Amino acid sequence: MMIKFKNYILLGFLFGLTFGLNAQNTCATATPVTDLTGVVCATSSVGTTSTLTSGGCEEGTIDTWFSFVAQGNNADITVSNPISGWRPEFLVIESSDNTCTGAFTLMNCTDQSGNYTSITGSVASLTPGNTYWIVVSSNGNLTSGTLSVCVTNPLSVSGCAVTSDDCAAPVLNGADNNSQVCQSSCNTGNNPGPDFTGNNCYDFPDATSWFQVTAPAGSAQLSIDITSPDLTNPYYSIFTTAGCTSGSWTIIDCYDGGSGGAISGASNVTPGTTYLIAVSDENGLEGDFDFCADFIPDASLCNVDDEMIETGSSDPSTPVGGPYSPGESVTFCYTINQYLKEQCNWLQGIIPTFGDCWDPSSFNPDGSPVNVTSPIAQAGNNAGVWSWWPDGAVQYNAGHPLVGQNSGAGWYFVLTAQGSDPDNTYGDGGAPGAPSADCDPAGNGYTWTVCFELIAGPTSNCSNGTTDCGLSINTVADGEVGVWPNNGCNADTDFEYNAGFICCPTFNNPGPQIACESFTLPAITGVLMTGFEMYYSGPNGTSPNGGPWLASNVINFADLPSYPYTLYIYDATSCGLDTPFSLTIGQTPVVTFAPLSNVCVNSGVQVLGGGLPTGGVYSGTGVTDNGNGLDFNFDPSTAGIGVHTLQYSYTDVNTCMNSNTSNIEVVALPNFVISGFNNPAICGTSTGDITLSGLTPLTGYSLSYLDDGVPVGPLAIVTDAFGDYVITGLASGTYSSITISDANCSFVQGPVSLSDLTGPTFMLSGSNPTTCNGVEGSITITGLIASTNYDLTYSDDGVIVGPVNILTDAFGNWVISGLNAGSYTDFIIDIGGCAGTNAGPINLVDPTIPIASPTTTTADICEGATILLEGNNIAGATYSWSGPNGFSSTNEDESIALAGVVNSGTYTFTITNNGCISVPATVDINVNPLPVATPTTSTPAICEGLTILLNGNTISGATYSWSGPNGFSSVNEDVSINSSTPANSGTYSLTITENGCVSLPQTVDVVVYPTPVASPTTSTPVICEGGTILLEGNTIVGATYAWTGPNGFSSINEDESITSSTPANSGTYSLTVTNNGCVSSPVTVNVTVNPTPIASPTTSTPVICEGSTILLEGNTIVGATYAWSGPNGFSSVNEDESIASSTIANSGTYSLTVTNNGCVSLPVTVNVTVNPVPTASPTTSTPVICEGSTILLEGNTIVGATYAWTGPNGFSSVNEDESIASSTTANSGTYSLTVTNNGCVSSPVTMNVTVNPAPTASPTTSTPVICEGSTILLEGNTIVGATYAWSGPNGFSSVNEDESIASSTTANSGTYTLIVTENGCVSAPASVSVTVNSYPTIPSVSGDNEMCQFAAMEDMTASGTGGVYTWYSDATLTSVLGSGNSLTPNNSVGTTSYYVTETVNGCEGPANVINISIVVCDLLIPTGITPDASPNETWELVNLDLVYPNNIVSIYNRWGNLIYSHESNPSNPYSLNPWDGTYEGKKLPVASYYYIINLNNEAKDALKGTVTIIRN
Repeated sequence: MMIKFKNYILLGFLFGLTFGLNAQNTCATATPVTDLTGVVCATSSVGTTSTLTSGGCEEGTIDTWFSFVAQGNNADITVSNPISGWRPEFLVIESSDNTCTGAFTLMNCTDQSGNYTSITGSVASLTPGNTYWIVVSSNGNLTSGTLSVCVTNPLSVSGCAVTSDDCAAPVLNGADNNSQVCQSSCNTGNNPGPDFTGNNCYDFPDATSWFQVTAPAGSAQLSIDITSPDLTNPYYSIFTTAGCTSGSWTIIDCYDGGSGGAISGASNVTPGTTYLIAVSDENGLEGDFDFCADFIPDASLCNVDDEMIETGSSDPSTPVGGPYSPGESVTFCYTINQYLKEQCNWLQGIIPTFGDCWDPSSFNPDGSPVNVTSPIAQAGNNAGVWSWWPDGAVQYNAGHPLVGQNSGAGWYFVLTAQGSDPDNTYGDGGAPGAPSADCDPAGNGYTWTVCFELIAGPTSNCSNGTTDCGLSINTVADGEVGVWPNNGCNADTDFEYNAGFICCPTFNNPGPQIACESFTLPAITGVLMTGFEMYYSGPNGTSPNGGPWLASNVINFADLPSYPYTLYIYDATSCGLDTPFSLTIGQTPVVTFAPLSNVCVNSGVQVLGGGLPTGGVYSGTGVTDNGNGLDFNFDPSTAGIGVHTLQYSYTDVNTCMNSNTSNIEVVALPNFVISGFNNPAICGTSTGDITLSGLTPLTGYSLSYLDDGVPVGPLAIVTDAFGDYVITGLASGTYSSITISDANCSFVQGPVSLSDLTGPTFMLSGSNPTTCNGVEGSITITGLIASTNYDLTYSDDGVIVGPVNILTDAFGNWVISGLNAGSYTDFIIDIGGCAGTNAGPINLVDPTIPIASPTTTTADICEGATILLEGNNIAGATYSWSGPNGFSSTNEDESIALAGVVNSGTYTFTITNNGCISVPATVDINVNPLPVATPTTSTPAICEGLTILLNGNTISGATYSWSGPNGFSSVNEDVSINSSTPANSGTYSLTITENGCVSLPQTVDVVVYPTPVASPTTSTPVICEGGTILLEGNTIVGATYAWTGPNGFSSINEDESITSSTPANSGTYSLTVTNNGCVSSPVTVNVTVNPTPIASPTTSTPVICEGSTILLEGNTIVGATYAWSGPNGFSSVNEDESIASSTIANSGTYSLTVTNNGCVSLPVTVNVTVNPVPTASPTTSTPVICEGSTILLEGNTIVGATYAWTGPNGFSSVNEDESIASSTTANSGTYSLTVTNNGCVSSPVTMNVTVNPAPTASPTTSTPVICEGSTILLEGNTIVGATYAWSGPNGFSSVNEDESIASSTTANSGTYTLIVTENGCVSAPASVSVTVNSYPTIPSVSGDNEMCQFAAMEDMTASGTGGVYTWYSDATLTSVLGSGNSLTPNNSVGTTSYYVTETVNGCEGPANVINISIVVCDLLIPTGITPDASPNETWELVNLDLVYPNNIVSIYNRWGNLIYSHESNPSNPYSLNPWDGTYEGKKLPVASYYYIINLNNEAKDALKGTVTIIRN
C-alpha cells in the first residue's frame, strides 16, 4: 500500500536534520530508510572517509551510507542536498548474506555531469524482504552538510494487502478540500460486497477493492482518479449505507468506460457523510492500481465556518437572541473560524448590514459602529491593517457576478506595502509581490474576530415599524474585490442573525405596598397599555391564590395565604411580561393596657408601662414623651387630683393600629402646716413642742419624723376638733421629714430646730514662761459676769483639768496662773447647767534654744594634711567639741595638724546660751591613706600580631596611669595592646591615684617577636579535567610550611603539584608558614578544574494533539550554551524551547547538545508524536418534536473515536448515535457533541432540539361563592394562539377564554370545566366550583325601648335562621356597629334607631329596625334624715340603684369611725337596706355625719358630703 502526495520531493526536506550529526560512513552505521509504505526519506550528515570503491562507477573520496528493506521489486531513489556545488552521486549494493559481513554486489550506479544538488535513479530486480545499501558520495568532495535520501518502493502484486470486504474498507485519512491523498492497492480477491446485478455500471461480480472516505466541512464534490498498469478498463461506484451488513444501500454515482488503465470523475457529496467506493475492472482483470481521492470545496463559499455570539447586554433578564428592549445596549462578536483560500483568494472584507431597530447613536457618520470593543487583528505574515470603509469605497471586481457594483460599507484589509485602497491590494495573508509565488495557505487556521456594541432604539420604533434587531454579515475575498483576478469562490452566503424588538407594554411598578386588613388595588399605569392588564396572584398570568383583579378591587387579609406576597401586573394579550411587586396586609393587633395603680399628686413622674404589644404610644392628661417616641411618663402633678383615663395605641409594621385604655387616680395629699413650736424651757430637758395644723378635725393619721437624723415613728395620732396636733416632749435639736400619712398619701414638712438656753460667752489670752522649763506662764479669761461663780474645765496638752469653781473679779475676769509651756484647749464654763465653750487653743512657749551649725573645709584629705573645724558664733554662748582619737575642745574653731587615718571620724559640736543647750551637731572627716602600685604582665615575650597584656593591682575607686614604648599611655587598670609589633617592645610604668592620693611609679618589661608572611602562587589557576595543578610557596630560611586544599589535600612542602586533576580538585588552596614559633596568617590561591557537560533533554509532551504546544526541556548548566535540532527544520539555541500550534510535521526525534566552558557534550535525543485533532459533526432528524416523541441524535463516524454527548436535563451519552424516548420539554435545548480520537478532543459542536409541551388548562374564578343575582366570573389561563371550551351547570358552554354569567340563580351552582387546545394539543380537563346562595328573610328584634342614661343598658336581641347578625346605625346599612345576636345600645340621651340584618352563606338579607330612647334620671341625695318621724325615717338615695347598681355607701362619725356601709349589686340594692340613723342597733346622736358614695363608674368620681340626723 502506498500514499502519494502531489509534491513528494518536499517531504525529504521535512525530515532533514541540522549540522553536527555523526557521519554514517560505513555499512554497519548506515542510516535506515524505514516504513516504505510511500515515499519515505532519511537524512544524515556526510561521511568522513571512503570505504568502498565502485569498480567503474565514479565515486568521490567521502561516503555516506543508507539502507532499506525492499517491499517490492522496483525502487526509485532521490539524493539531494541544498548546498550548491556538492554534486551527489550514489550506487546501490546488496550483500550475499543480507548483512554487512557478506560479499557486496553492485546493482546500480547513478551519476550525472554538471553542477547540481540532487539526483534521481532507479533500481530493479529487488527481492522483497532483502536489505539494500545506498552509498552516497560527491563529485565535489564536500566534507560537511546534511543530505537527504528518498526511496519509493511500492509493494509487488504478490504482496498487495487487499481489502475486498466492503464492511472493512480502509479509511482514506487525509483527504480534505484540495488535499489529494492516494493509496496503492490491487483487486486480487473475490467480491464479498452487495450484489447489484442487472446493470453493468453497478454490477461487481468480479474481484473488487473497497475504500471509504468522509466528506469534510465545506466540501461539495468528491474527485476520484484511478490509474493501473494491469486493469485496462477500470470502473468504480460510490455508495452510502445505513448499516454495512443489514442497512439499505444507496447508489450515489458510478463511472464506467475507463480505458487505457485510467478513469476519473467527480460526484456531489454532503459534508459529514461517509462514502464507500468499489473499484473493479469491466473485463474482470486483476492487478495493481493507484487510487487517489480529493474533495473539492463549495465553489461558492470561501467562508465555511463563522458564528455570531451575543456576549453581553445591559439588561441581564433579556434572553440571548433577544428580543431587545428600548435603549438596551447589546455587544456582539462575529468570528470566522475557517476561511478556505482557493486559488489565492485571501479574506479581504467583512461587510455587516444592521437591522432598522438599532438606534442611530450606535453608528458613526460613515456607518461604522461607534463602540468597537475588539477590532479585527491581521492574520497574514505581512504588515497590513483592517479598517472601516464607507459604502461606495470598494467595488466588486471582474471575477464577481456583481462586477462594478459597490460591495458595501464594512471592514476591509489593506497591505501597507500596496497603498491604502482595498481595490489595489491583496487580502489578509496575501503577498505584496507576484501572487503566483505566494499561494501558500498563509493565515489558514487563523480566527478573525470583531466585537461591537449596538443600542436598541426608543419605544417609538414600535409605531414606526422599525423593529428588526437582526444582523447580516457578508464576507468577500480578494478574488471578489482587490487586485487578485482569480475568483476561486463566489460571493459567500450572508450570515444571518435574527432578533426582534420588544413592543410590549411597560407597567410602572407600584413598589412594595403595605395595608391593614384590606388593600385597594391602585390604577395600573405604563406605556403601550392595551386595557387588558390585570393583577394576578401568580407569574405569567396565573392566579394560584385568587384573582385576577382589576384596579380598585379590594384584597382582604384572608384572601392570600401569607405575607409579604408577590402580586404580578400582567397583560395576557401582549408579551406576557410580569411586573411583580410586594404586598403585605396585616391584621388589627390585639392591644391590652394593664390596670394602673393609684398615685399621689406628689409621687413624681411615673414611667408608664403595661401596654401590649410593646412599642406603642401612651396619651392622656399628664402624659409626656421623653423625646425618643419610645418611653412615656405620667406626671400626677400635671394631671391634677382625680381619675384620669389614659390610652395606649399600638401600630404594627403593617400600619394596623388599635388601642385600649386604663384609669389612674391621682389622690390628694394630707396637707398640713407647722403652725408653731416652743424651745425647751430648761437647758438639757425635753420640754419643747411642735404644732401641726390644717388637718381634718378628729381624724386619725400616721406621724413620723427624724430627731437629729434618728427616725421616730410611725405613730398613730388623732387631730383635735380644729384639725391640729401637738408633738410634745421634745429636747433641743433638729426635727426634719415631719410626715403625715393617711390611707393613700403622705405629706412632708420641716425641718424645725429647737434650742436650749444660751450658755456664757468668754474670751482667752495667754502669757509665755520667761525661762526654759519655767512655770511663769498664765491664761486670762474675760467677758464673764463680774463677781460670779462658774465651773471651769480645760485641757492641758490633752490632760483634762477641772471642773474648778472660780469667782470672777469686779471686771468679770479670771486668771489661770503657774503654767508651763504647752497647748491649752477645750475651755468650758458652766453656770446653771448651761455651758459656754471656747476651743482655744492658747499655746505657751519657752524662750528660744540655740542652734549649733559646725562646718569644715577638710572633710576629705590625704594622710599628713591638717584638719580644720569651724563653729557658728552666738554672742555670750559657750562651745564644746568632741571627736575621734580622744579629741575635745571648748574653742569655737579648732585644727589638727599632720592628721593620720586614726583622725578619721565624726566630730560633735554643742552651744549653750541662756541656760538652753543646743541639739548636738556633727561634721565627718575622712583621712585617706596613700595607694601602692604593683604592675604585672602575662605576655613578657610574644609574637608580632599577638596581644600584649598589662595588669595593674586592683584598688577600689582608684585611677590608673600607664606609659610605655612607642608613645603608649592608658588610664585603665588592665591594658591590652592588640596586633603588637616589635616597636611595642620595652618598659611599661604604672602610677595609681586613690581618693586624690598618688602612688610611686612601678614598671614591667615586654618583648615582641616578628611574624612570618606566607605568599603562595599557582601557574595553573584554571585547567581542564585531567591536567596538573602546580602550587608554589615563598622561601623563608628556617621556616616550615603547611598546605591544605579541596578533596582532602595537604602538604608540608614549600612547592607541590597534583596530577590527573578532576573537578573535585577545584577550590581554594591555603598556605601557612611557621618561623621562630610564630605562625603566618593563611594565604590562599584558587584553582578551577572544569568538567565536561552532559546533555539530558526531556519533554513533558511526548504525545500531544495537533495544535498543542511541544515543550522541550534541557538540563540547566549555568553558563552553558545549547543547540537543539529536530523535524521540519527545527533548531534552537535556548535551554528550553516550545513549538506552538504543532502539526503532524513536528513529530520526530529532537537532539540536544550542551557546551560549557569550551567543553561539548554528546548529543542526546527525545521523541515527540503529534496526533491530528478530530472534527465533530452532529446532526438530528428531529429538530422540532412534540412532548413524548423520540429525539434522534446522530454523530459523524470516525473509526476508533469515542464520543461524548451532553444536553439539557442532565443528558449525556458516549454512543456515536443516541435516542431519547418519551421526551419532555425538559429535553428541549442545545445538544453538544465532542469526539476524541488518539487522545485528541475535537471542539464541541452543538445543535438545537425543541420539544413542544402539551397545554395545561388552569381555570379560576374570583366568584367561587356568590349571592343570587350576582355575576359569575370564569377565567381561563392565557395561552397565545390557544382555543377554549367551557361547560357547566344548567346547560352552560362557551368558547371564550374568560366568561361571565349575569343575574345568577342557585341553578347556576356547580362545577365548571375548561379544556384548552394549543398547536393541536388538547389539555386535560380542569374545573372550578361555583356556589350561588339565596338571601335570608328579615330577622326579629327585641329590647327595652326606654332606659336611664347611666343605668345598665339592656341588650337588644335579634333572631332568625341562625346566621350572622350585623347591626347598623343607618338605614343605608353603611355604618356597622357590631355583629352577633345582641348589641348594647349607647347611653346618649335621645332616641336612636338600630338596624339589624342576617347573613347566611355570605348573603346579607333585608334589615329590621328598633328604636331605643335614653332619658336622664337624676340622682337625689338628702342632706338629713328624721329617724323619729316620717317621711324621712331612712336616708333614701333616689335613682342610685337604677343608675349605679354596683354602688358602695359608707358613713363615718366625726372621729372617722365607720358606722354604716352597704355594697350594692343588682340583687342586693341599697334601697333594700338604707341607713336609718343607727349604729349596731343603737340610735346615733344628733350630729353631722360624713358620707362617701363610690359609684364604681370609671367616668364618675366618688360622691362625698355630710348628712345630719335631726330628732324631735
